[in-house]
Amino acid sequence: LQYELGVKQHFWQGKGEWTAAWFDITRKNILTRTGVTPAGDDILENVGKQSSHGLELALNWQINPALRIAGNYAYIRARFDEFNDFDGNTPANVANHVANIEGSYRFAKDIPLELGSNIRYVGERNSNNANTIRLKAYTTLDAYAAWLLKYGRLTLRGRNLADKDYVAWVDIFYPDQVLLGSPRSVELVFSAKF
Repeated sequence: LQYELGVKQHFWQGKGEWTAAWFDITRKNILTRTGVTPAGDDILENVGKQSSHGLELALNWQINPALRIAGNYAYIRARFDEFNDFDGNTPANVANHVANIEGSYRFAKDIPLELGSNIRYVGERNSNNANTIRLKAYTTLDAYAAWLLKYGRLTLRGRNLADKDYVAWVDIFYPDQVLLGSPRSVELVFSAKF
């Protein structure tokens, strides 16, 4: 069972757009992996009922021909409604709050350069279905400079510029192991258009 109610509106003579949506999702009788046998076979159990509801907000605005900003925010409340001893708990790896904001600036035609950045926030999450271990929230910062060519684009991109250590994902079957987020990195990409 799924409901979604949303609204979208353009503004600033069509150069801006905002959206808002409320969703409510209920799923029943979900077969899910809950463990592994000594022989390596999956142990499957039935989640009787799981629900999530929340709010999504987004903005995209071309302020002028050179400057663009965009952002989004989501609030999610996910719960096991009927699942053994986990009733009322939040599924692993689900953050209640997630947000992004980005911006870019494109210089005049005589300077074929575009600069941009993105900030991403992911709130606290649980690392298991029992909700006994919390993963810390994290924020990352990316930035780029792109040289705009006649037949393509040359982009120098820096990811996780603050070199923030964070846990991106946890597999509930290996509680002593986590997937760490990528450290600071730099990449150079050429995209051609035909």
